[in-house]
Amino acid sequence: MGDCVEVAMPDTNSIRICYVSCLRLYSETCAIICTQTLHFALCTLHLICYPFVITYFNIGRNLHHDYTMHIKAMNIKNFPLHILSSAVLFLAAAGCIGTDFLDESAELFEPRIVVTPALEAIEVNQTVTYEATYYDSTDTPRPTTFSWSSSDEAIVSISEDGSAMGLQSGQAEITAQAFGIASEVALLTVVADANAVAIVRISPADTSITEGDFLQYTAQAENADGGVIDNVTFTWSTSIDSVATINDQGLLRGLTTGEVEVTASTAGIISSPALLNVFATSRSGIFQKTPGTSYNLAGGVELEQTPAGGLQLRFLDTFSTSNGPDLHVYLSSDSRVNGRSLDLGELKSTSGEQTYAVPNSVEMNDFDYVLIHCLPFNVTFGFARLN
Repeated sequence: MGDCVEVAMPDTNSIRICYVSCLRLYSETCAIICTQTLHFALCTLHLICYPFVITYFNIGRNLHHDYTMHIKAMNIKNFPLHILSSAVLFLAAAGCIGTDFLDESAELFEPRIVVTPALEAIEVNQTVTYEATYYDSTDTPRPTTFSWSSSDEAIVSISEDGSAMGLQSGQAEITAQAFGIASEVALLTVVADANAVAIVRISPADTSITEGDFLQYTAQAENADGGVIDNVTFTWSTSIDSVATINDQGLLRGLTTGEVEVTASTAGIISSPALLNVFATSRSGIFQKTPGTSYNLAGGVELEQTPAGGLQLRFLDTFSTSNGPDLHVYLSSDSRVNGRSLDLGELKSTSGEQTYAVPNSVEMNDFDYVLIHCLPFNVTFGFARLN
Protein backbone atom coordinates (compact mmCIF):
# COMPACT_ATOMS: atom_id res chain seq x y z
CA MET A 1 0.00 0.00 0.00
CA GLY A 2 2.99 2.29 0.35
CA ASP A 3 2.98 2.76 -3.43
CA CYS A 4 -0.65 3.82 -3.52
CA VAL A 5 0.23 7.48 -3.12
CA GLU A 6 1.99 7.37 -6.47
CA VAL A 7 -1.18 6.48 -8.37
CA ALA A 8 -2.49 9.36 -10.47
CA MET A 9 -5.09 11.18 -8.39
CA PRO A 10 -8.59 12.09 -9.60
CA ASP A 11 -9.62 15.72 -9.57
CA THR A 12 -8.98 17.40 -6.22
CA ASN A 13 -12.56 18.61 -5.89
CA SER A 14 -13.76 15.02 -5.50
CA ILE A 15 -11.03 14.20 -2.98
CA ARG A 16 -11.90 17.25 -0.92
CA ILE A 17 -15.61 16.50 -0.85
CA CYS A 18 -14.98 12.89 0.25
CA TYR A 19 -12.61 14.01 2.99
CA VAL A 20 -14.78 16.88 4.27
CA SER A 21 -17.92 14.75 4.12
CA CYS A 22 -16.38 12.05 6.32
CA LEU A 23 -14.95 14.71 8.62
CA ARG A 24 -18.39 16.23 9.14
CA LEU A 25 -20.11 12.89 9.65
CA TYR A 26 -17.59 11.16 11.87
CA SER A 27 -14.05 12.22 12.85
CA GLU A 28 -10.73 13.24 11.34
CA THR A 29 -9.34 9.72 11.71
CA CYS A 30 -12.33 8.29 9.88
CA ALA A 31 -11.98 10.93 7.18
CA ILE A 32 -8.33 9.98 6.65
CA ILE A 33 -9.15 6.27 6.49
CA CYS A 34 -12.00 6.84 4.07
CA THR A 35 -9.87 9.04 1.87
CA GLN A 36 -7.03 6.50 1.89
CA THR A 37 -9.53 3.76 1.07
CA LEU A 38 -10.81 5.68 -1.89
CA HIS A 39 -7.29 6.26 -3.09
CA PHE A 40 -6.58 2.56 -2.70
CA ALA A 41 -9.66 1.69 -4.74
CA LEU A 42 -9.62 4.28 -7.49
CA CYS A 43 -12.74 2.94 -9.15
CA THR A 44 -14.61 3.29 -5.83
CA LEU A 45 -13.54 6.91 -5.67
CA HIS A 46 -15.01 7.62 -9.07
CA LEU A 47 -18.12 5.63 -8.20
CA ILE A 48 -18.82 7.43 -4.94
CA CYS A 49 -17.59 10.97 -5.36
CA TYR A 50 -17.05 12.04 -8.92
CA PRO A 51 -20.37 11.22 -10.62
CA PHE A 52 -22.56 12.52 -7.81
CA VAL A 53 -21.04 15.81 -6.71
CA ILE A 54 -21.14 19.26 -8.22
CA THR A 55 -19.01 21.54 -6.09
CA TYR A 56 -18.06 25.18 -6.12
CA PHE A 57 -14.67 25.15 -4.39
CA ASN A 58 -11.29 26.33 -5.64
CA ILE A 59 -8.72 23.85 -4.41
CA GLY A 60 -5.01 24.63 -4.16
CA ARG A 61 -1.99 22.38 -4.34
CA ASN A 62 -1.89 22.10 -0.54
CA LEU A 63 -4.71 19.57 -0.72
CA HIS A 64 -2.56 17.04 -2.60
CA HIS A 65 0.28 17.56 -0.12
CA ASP A 66 -1.97 17.16 2.93
CA TYR A 67 -3.63 14.12 1.42
CA THR A 68 -0.28 12.45 0.70
CA MET A 69 0.91 13.09 4.25
CA HIS A 70 -2.25 11.49 5.67
CA ILE A 71 -1.82 8.40 3.50
CA LYS A 72 1.84 7.97 4.48
CA ALA A 73 1.02 8.53 8.15
CA MET A 74 -1.77 5.95 8.20
CA ASN A 75 -0.28 3.34 5.80
CA ILE A 76 -3.00 0.80 6.65
CA LYS A 77 -2.53 -2.50 4.84
CA ASN A 78 -5.54 -4.44 6.06
CA PHE A 79 -7.46 -5.10 2.87
CA PRO A 80 -10.77 -6.11 4.54
CA LEU A 81 -10.71 -2.84 6.48
CA HIS A 82 -10.42 -0.91 3.22
CA ILE A 83 -13.36 -2.77 1.76
CA LEU A 84 -15.39 -2.15 4.91
CA SER A 85 -14.44 1.54 4.90
CA SER A 86 -15.47 1.81 1.26
CA ALA A 87 -18.84 0.34 2.09
CA VAL A 88 -19.31 2.68 5.04
CA LEU A 89 -18.45 5.73 2.99
CA PHE A 90 -20.65 4.64 0.13
CA LEU A 91 -23.68 4.23 2.41
CA ALA A 92 -23.02 7.53 4.16
CA ALA A 93 -22.26 9.54 1.05
CA ALA A 94 -25.02 8.10 -1.08
CA GLY A 95 -27.61 9.50 1.32
CA CYS A 96 -26.71 13.18 1.09
CA ILE A 97 -24.52 13.51 -2.00
CA GLY A 98 -26.87 13.73 -4.93
CA THR A 99 -26.27 15.98 -7.88
CA ASP A 100 -25.43 19.02 -5.78
CA PHE A 101 -23.38 20.36 -2.93
CA LEU A 102 -25.04 23.61 -1.98
CA ASP A 103 -23.05 26.49 -0.59
CA GLU A 104 -25.81 28.48 1.11
CA SER A 105 -25.31 32.20 0.56
CA ALA A 106 -25.95 34.99 3.01
CA GLU A 107 -29.52 36.16 3.32
CA LEU A 108 -30.40 39.30 1.36
CA PHE A 109 -32.74 42.06 2.52
CA GLU A 110 -34.73 44.77 0.85
CA PRO A 111 -32.70 48.00 1.03
CA ARG A 112 -34.41 50.54 3.29
CA ILE A 113 -34.15 54.02 4.75
CA VAL A 114 -34.98 54.77 8.38
CA VAL A 115 -35.85 58.34 9.43
CA THR A 116 -35.78 59.66 13.00
CA PRO A 117 -37.71 61.03 14.80
CA ALA A 118 -40.72 59.12 13.43
CA LEU A 119 -43.30 61.21 15.35
CA GLU A 120 -42.71 64.77 16.47
CA ALA A 121 -44.52 68.04 17.29
CA ILE A 122 -43.29 71.64 17.24
CA GLU A 123 -44.78 75.10 17.47
CA VAL A 124 -44.95 77.55 14.59
CA ASN A 125 -41.50 78.93 13.67
CA GLN A 126 -39.71 76.18 15.59
CA THR A 127 -37.38 73.69 13.92
CA VAL A 128 -36.49 70.03 14.28
CA THR A 129 -33.62 68.19 12.59
CA TYR A 130 -34.21 64.81 10.98
CA GLU A 131 -31.64 62.09 10.43
CA ALA A 132 -31.75 59.22 7.94
CA THR A 133 -29.85 55.94 7.65
CA TYR A 134 -29.61 53.81 4.51
CA TYR A 135 -29.38 50.01 4.96
CA ASP A 136 -28.20 47.99 1.96
CA SER A 137 -29.20 44.47 0.87
CA THR A 138 -27.01 42.95 3.62
CA ASP A 139 -28.81 45.12 6.20
CA THR A 140 -25.61 47.11 6.71
CA PRO A 141 -25.82 50.91 7.22
CA ARG A 142 -24.06 52.83 4.43
CA PRO A 143 -23.23 56.54 4.31
CA THR A 144 -24.99 58.44 1.54
CA THR A 145 -26.65 61.75 0.68
CA PHE A 146 -30.44 62.03 1.01
CA SER A 147 -33.03 64.24 -0.60
CA TRP A 148 -35.76 65.44 1.80
CA SER A 149 -39.37 66.31 1.14
CA SER A 150 -42.47 67.53 2.98
CA SER A 151 -45.96 66.46 1.95
CA ASP A 152 -47.25 70.01 2.60
CA GLU A 153 -44.67 72.76 2.25
CA ALA A 154 -47.19 75.35 3.40
CA ILE A 155 -47.13 73.66 6.84
CA VAL A 156 -43.54 72.36 7.01
CA SER A 157 -40.47 73.27 4.98
CA ILE A 158 -37.39 71.09 5.04
CA SER A 159 -33.85 71.82 3.87
CA GLU A 160 -31.24 69.60 2.25
CA ASP A 161 -29.65 68.84 5.63
CA GLY A 162 -32.94 67.54 7.09
CA SER A 163 -33.80 70.64 9.12
CA ALA A 164 -37.59 71.15 9.19
CA MET A 165 -39.42 74.35 10.18
CA GLY A 166 -43.07 74.73 11.20
CA LEU A 167 -44.82 77.42 9.14
CA GLN A 168 -48.45 77.08 10.20
CA SER A 169 -50.73 74.70 12.14
CA GLY A 170 -51.27 71.28 10.65
CA GLN A 171 -49.54 67.97 9.94
CA ALA A 172 -47.06 66.98 7.25
CA GLU A 173 -45.29 63.77 6.27
CA ILE A 174 -41.49 63.90 6.05
CA THR A 175 -39.61 61.45 3.79
CA ALA A 176 -36.00 60.87 2.77
CA GLN A 177 -34.91 59.37 -0.56
CA ALA A 178 -31.72 57.78 -1.92
CA PHE A 179 -30.99 55.33 -4.74
CA GLY A 180 -34.62 55.52 -5.81
CA ILE A 181 -35.83 54.30 -2.41
CA ALA A 182 -38.14 56.31 -0.17
CA SER A 183 -38.26 55.98 3.59
CA GLU A 184 -41.38 55.32 5.59
CA VAL A 185 -43.01 58.62 6.48
CA ALA A 186 -42.19 60.54 9.64
CA LEU A 187 -45.16 62.50 10.95
CA LEU A 188 -44.62 66.12 12.05
CA THR A 189 -47.33 68.22 13.70
CA VAL A 190 -47.14 72.02 13.89
CA VAL A 191 -49.30 73.87 16.48
CA ALA A 192 -49.90 77.53 17.24
CA ASP A 193 -51.09 76.79 20.80
CA ALA A 194 -48.72 74.83 23.01
CA ASN A 195 -51.69 73.29 24.87
CA ALA A 196 -53.49 72.06 21.75
CA VAL A 197 -53.51 68.42 20.64
CA ALA A 198 -50.20 67.80 18.87
CA ILE A 199 -49.64 64.05 19.00
CA VAL A 200 -51.95 61.01 19.03
CA ARG A 201 -50.44 57.72 20.13
CA ILE A 202 -52.19 54.37 19.82
CA SER A 203 -51.57 51.00 21.39
CA PRO A 204 -50.77 48.21 20.69
CA ALA A 205 -48.18 48.98 18.03
CA ASP A 206 -47.52 46.59 15.14
CA THR A 207 -49.08 43.21 15.96
CA SER A 208 -51.10 40.33 14.55
CA ILE A 209 -54.27 38.31 15.16
CA THR A 210 -56.01 35.40 13.48
CA GLU A 211 -59.23 35.48 11.48
CA GLY A 212 -62.27 36.04 13.68
CA ASP A 213 -60.30 37.33 16.68
CA PHE A 214 -60.89 40.67 18.43
CA LEU A 215 -58.27 43.20 19.56
CA GLN A 216 -58.81 46.27 21.76
CA TYR A 217 -56.95 49.46 20.80
CA THR A 218 -56.47 52.53 23.01
CA ALA A 219 -55.40 56.08 22.14
CA GLN A 220 -53.81 58.98 23.98
CA ALA A 221 -53.62 62.66 23.02
CA GLU A 222 -50.64 64.84 23.98
CA ASN A 223 -49.65 68.49 23.59
CA ALA A 224 -46.38 69.67 22.05
CA ASP A 225 -44.59 69.35 25.38
CA GLY A 226 -45.73 65.73 25.86
CA GLY A 227 -48.44 66.50 28.41
CA VAL A 228 -51.46 64.17 28.31
CA ILE A 229 -54.78 65.75 27.31
CA ASP A 230 -57.83 64.12 28.94
CA ASN A 231 -61.47 63.79 27.87
CA VAL A 232 -60.71 63.39 24.17
CA THR A 233 -62.91 61.50 21.70
CA PHE A 234 -61.14 59.61 18.94
CA THR A 235 -62.19 58.49 15.48
CA TRP A 236 -60.88 55.06 14.54
CA SER A 237 -60.26 53.59 11.09
CA THR A 238 -58.56 50.74 9.23
CA SER A 239 -57.03 51.02 5.77
CA ILE A 240 -58.95 48.00 4.40
CA ASP A 241 -62.37 47.36 5.95
CA SER A 242 -62.70 43.98 4.24
CA VAL A 243 -59.67 42.70 6.19
CA ALA A 244 -60.44 44.23 9.60
CA THR A 245 -63.06 46.59 11.05
CA ILE A 246 -62.87 48.78 14.16
CA ASN A 247 -65.67 50.48 16.08
CA ASP A 248 -65.86 53.85 17.86
CA GLN A 249 -64.44 52.35 21.06
CA GLY A 250 -61.35 50.99 19.29
CA LEU A 251 -62.44 47.33 19.28
CA LEU A 252 -61.09 45.67 16.14
CA ARG A 253 -62.11 42.37 14.56
CA GLY A 254 -60.06 40.46 12.01
CA LEU A 255 -62.18 39.30 9.10
CA THR A 256 -59.85 37.72 6.56
CA THR A 257 -56.17 37.25 5.82
CA GLY A 258 -54.35 40.47 5.02
CA GLU A 259 -52.48 43.51 6.31
CA VAL A 260 -54.04 46.78 7.43
CA GLU A 261 -53.02 50.07 9.03
CA VAL A 262 -54.95 51.20 12.11
CA THR A 263 -55.17 54.91 12.97
CA ALA A 264 -56.92 57.18 15.47
CA SER A 265 -57.55 60.90 15.06
CA THR A 266 -58.91 63.85 17.03
CA ALA A 267 -59.06 67.59 16.43
CA GLY A 268 -57.64 67.06 12.94
CA ILE A 269 -54.52 65.32 14.28
CA ILE A 270 -53.96 61.71 13.18
CA SER A 271 -51.77 59.08 14.79
CA SER A 272 -48.94 57.24 13.14
CA PRO A 273 -50.40 54.00 11.74
CA ALA A 274 -50.11 50.72 13.64
CA LEU A 275 -49.61 47.77 11.33
CA LEU A 276 -51.88 44.76 11.86
CA ASN A 277 -51.54 41.36 10.18
CA VAL A 278 -54.59 39.12 10.10
CA PHE A 279 -53.50 35.51 9.72
CA ALA A 280 -55.36 32.42 8.65
CA THR A 281 -55.68 29.62 11.21
CA SER A 282 -53.52 27.37 9.02
CA ARG A 283 -51.19 27.41 5.99
CA SER A 284 -50.34 24.49 3.73
CA GLY A 285 -47.91 23.47 1.00
CA ILE A 286 -46.74 20.59 -1.20
CA PHE A 287 -43.17 19.28 -1.03
CA GLN A 288 -40.95 19.31 -4.12
CA LYS A 289 -37.30 18.49 -4.61
CA THR A 290 -34.70 21.23 -4.90
CA PRO A 291 -34.30 21.91 -8.65
CA GLY A 292 -31.27 20.21 -10.19
CA THR A 293 -31.00 17.55 -7.49
CA SER A 294 -31.70 13.81 -7.54
CA TYR A 295 -33.69 13.60 -4.31
CA ASN A 296 -37.35 12.58 -4.21
CA LEU A 297 -39.90 14.48 -2.09
CA ALA A 298 -43.68 14.37 -2.18
CA GLY A 299 -46.75 15.00 -0.06
CA GLY A 300 -48.25 17.85 1.91
CA VAL A 301 -47.51 19.82 5.05
CA GLU A 302 -49.59 22.18 7.20
CA LEU A 303 -48.66 24.89 9.68
CA GLU A 304 -51.65 25.06 12.00
CA GLN A 305 -52.91 26.44 15.27
CA THR A 306 -53.18 24.13 18.24
CA PRO A 307 -56.15 24.18 20.64
CA ALA A 308 -53.87 25.95 23.15
CA GLY A 309 -53.28 28.80 20.69
CA GLY A 310 -49.75 27.90 19.65
CA LEU A 311 -48.49 26.51 16.35
CA GLN A 312 -47.44 23.09 15.14
CA LEU A 313 -46.08 21.81 11.84
CA ARG A 314 -47.84 18.67 10.60
CA PHE A 315 -46.65 16.47 7.75
CA LEU A 316 -49.57 14.72 6.06
CA ASP A 317 -49.70 10.95 5.57
CA THR A 318 -48.79 11.52 1.90
CA PHE A 319 -45.32 12.83 2.86
CA SER A 320 -42.20 10.98 1.71
CA THR A 321 -38.55 11.89 1.12
CA SER A 322 -35.28 10.29 0.11
CA ASN A 323 -33.26 8.98 3.03
CA GLY A 324 -30.05 10.57 4.26
CA PRO A 325 -27.96 11.09 7.41
CA ASP A 326 -29.03 13.70 9.95
CA LEU A 327 -31.97 15.18 8.04
CA HIS A 328 -33.57 18.15 9.80
CA VAL A 329 -36.82 20.09 9.38
CA TYR A 330 -36.51 23.86 8.97
CA LEU A 331 -38.86 26.81 8.71
CA SER A 332 -37.34 29.44 6.41
CA SER A 333 -38.03 32.69 4.62
CA ASP A 334 -37.02 31.14 1.28
CA SER A 335 -36.23 27.76 -0.26
CA ARG A 336 -32.76 27.56 1.30
CA VAL A 337 -31.36 27.59 4.82
CA ASN A 338 -30.28 31.10 5.79
CA GLY A 339 -29.30 33.04 8.89
CA ARG A 340 -32.88 33.41 10.10
CA SER A 341 -34.08 29.87 9.34
CA LEU A 342 -35.50 27.95 12.31
CA ASP A 343 -34.42 24.35 12.99
CA LEU A 344 -37.37 22.32 14.33
CA GLY A 345 -35.24 19.25 14.93
CA GLU A 346 -34.36 15.95 13.31
CA LEU A 347 -36.75 14.46 10.76
CA LYS A 348 -38.77 11.83 12.61
CA SER A 349 -39.52 9.61 9.63
CA THR A 350 -38.92 9.63 5.87
CA SER A 351 -42.64 8.99 5.26
CA GLY A 352 -46.05 9.38 6.80
CA GLU A 353 -47.81 11.76 9.18
CA GLN A 354 -45.72 13.44 11.89
CA THR A 355 -45.83 16.68 13.87
CA TYR A 356 -43.24 19.19 15.09
CA ALA A 357 -43.66 21.72 17.87
CA VAL A 358 -43.11 25.36 16.88
CA PRO A 359 -41.75 27.86 19.47
CA ASN A 360 -44.33 30.23 20.96
CA SER A 361 -42.42 33.22 19.61
CA VAL A 362 -43.21 32.20 16.00
CA GLU A 363 -46.31 33.62 14.32
CA MET A 364 -48.27 32.14 11.43
CA ASN A 365 -46.72 34.35 8.73
CA ASP A 366 -43.13 34.56 10.01
CA PHE A 367 -41.90 31.88 7.57
CA ASP A 368 -42.98 30.91 4.06
CA TYR A 369 -41.10 27.64 3.48
CA VAL A 370 -40.64 24.23 5.09
CA LEU A 371 -37.28 22.59 4.24
CA ILE A 372 -35.82 19.11 4.51
CA HIS A 373 -32.10 19.74 4.98
CA CYS A 374 -29.10 17.41 5.33
CA LEU A 375 -26.83 18.94 7.97
CA PRO A 376 -23.55 17.04 7.37
CA PHE A 377 -23.43 18.03 3.70
CA ASN A 378 -25.32 21.34 3.93
CA VAL A 379 -27.75 20.16 1.25
CA THR A 380 -31.45 21.01 1.04
CA PHE A 381 -33.28 17.95 -0.30
CA GLY A 382 -36.44 19.91 -1.04
CA PHE A 383 -39.05 22.33 0.24
CA ALA A 384 -42.73 23.19 0.49
CA ARG A 385 -43.98 26.74 0.07
CA LEU A 386 -46.71 27.62 2.57
CA ASN A 387 -49.77 29.25 1.03
